Amino acid sequence: MTGSATIVRDPAKKRALWIEELERWFKDGPDSEDVVLIKVTPSRVAYWGDDDGEIEL
Repeated sequence: MTGSATIVRDPAKKRALWIEELERWFKDGPDSEDVVLIKVTPSRVAYWGDDDGEIEL
């Protein structure tokens, strides 16, 4: 996948997407300064299994 990425620090969004399994690495939970979300807006996707194997967005 090729695209552009932005860092999302929205606390409400982090809490909404949080799963308990992440506490293994982030002891302070979703409100930790070390937790960020990465939003990727794809511009091109390549995959296996089709003759062309590529989608331009």
